[in-house]
Amino acid sequence: LSLAKSERIPLSIKNIENPNSQGTTFTVEPSLSKHPFKIVTHNKRVGIITFKIPEMATRSGFVGKLIEPFQEMGININDILTEGTSISLTINLPPDLADQNLLKEKISAARTQLMKIKIGEEVFECDSKWVESKANVVIIGDELKGAPGILSAISAVLANENINIDGITHDLGQRKISLYVEKKDADRAVHALHKMFID
Repeated sequence: LSLAKSERIPLSIKNIENPNSQGTTFTVEPSLSKHPFKIVTHNKRVGIITFKIPEMATRSGFVGKLIEPFQEMGININDILTEGTSISLTINLPPDLADQNLLKEKISAARTQLMKIKIGEEVFECDSKWVESKANVVIIGDELKGAPGILSAISAVLANENINIDGITHDLGQRKISLYVEKKDADRAVHALHKMFID
């Protein structure tokens, strides 16, 4: 990368699963964008487990209890989404079908463990639902931190495309925003955000 920069050679990055796609070209010229993101991409292999837990909403430590069996089985949680009396855990699925099936078996075992959750001396019933039809749209840029109105702007772009956002998170450094949309809407979401916010 340093050699390409010093020789002023632009680089194109392509999707290995779709090498004929346009890809993204990186140049040594300064960005002309007035907007704070530099990368928009998606992952269509995302599963979401939603737990309905109204009785546990005020209990300290219930999120740790939800994550515990997944950690023990080596399952990585991508994001934690909350909405009213439910908590959702998002999990990226591997591309290989055999690996996906193995991961789903582990997820099923973890959900079985979580049908009853004990916190202190109290035991709570915990219903869960597994959905695989979601996609994760990721927006990355160092300048996202402190950018006023950026979430509203993103929401407006997707609303104009009739794309619903099912969940949204950002990391503590505020340089990455994750959106969860229907899998069928992922490509349109990336294209709309790219067109609006990137040169």
